[in-house]
Amino acid sequence: YIYWARLFSQDPGYAYISLLDGKTPLFMWLVSATNLIFHNYLLSGRILSILAGAVSALCWFLIVRKEIGKNASLFFLLLFLVTPYSFLIERMAFVDSLLSAFASISILFFVYSKAFFNKRKFIVMGFLFIFLSSISLGLAYMTKTSAKLFLILQLVVGIFWILSYLREKKI
Repeated sequence: YIYWARLFSQDPGYAYISLLDGKTPLFMWLVSATNLIFHNYLLSGRILSILAGAVSALCWFLIVRKEIGKNASLFFLLLFLVTPYSFLIERMAFVDSLLSAFASISILFFVYSKAFFNKRKFIVMGFLFIFLSSISLGLAYMTKTSAKLFLILQLVVGIFWILSYLREKKI
C-alpha cells in the first residue's frame, strides 16, 4: 500500500494503480496526501492509521454513551484501547484501521438518526443523519470492498427499527 502511495505522489497518473490488484484506492490517496506533511511514507501511513483508530474510539465512545450511559462508555473506551486490534493493528499502516473508522462513523450517524426519527418534527434531521451514514459507508467501500457487510448490517437493523416502531404504534 505504501508503494502505491509513493507511485501516486510521484506521478498522479498512477492514481488508480491499486485497482490492478483489486484494491480500492482511498487509503493510498490519503497516505500520499499526509506524506506532504511528514515526508516519510511509512510514518504517514502509521499516523493515518493512528488517527483513524482515534476516530473509531471516539465514535464508539459516543455510541455507547448515547445508548447505555457515561460510565459504561468510559469502561468501553478503556476496553477498546486494550484490545489487540486497537493496540496492534491501529498503529500499523493497514487499510483496516481506516475501514473501521468509516464504519464507526457510519454506525454513529445511524444510531443518532434513530433519535431524530422518534421526534416527529425533527424527521428531516433523521434523514440527514441517514445521508451522512451513507456517505461514510461509501468512503468505507472506497477503503476496502468488505464494507458491503456493513450495508447489510444497517439494512437489517433498520428493518428491525421499523418493525419495532410499527409494533409500538400498533399499525
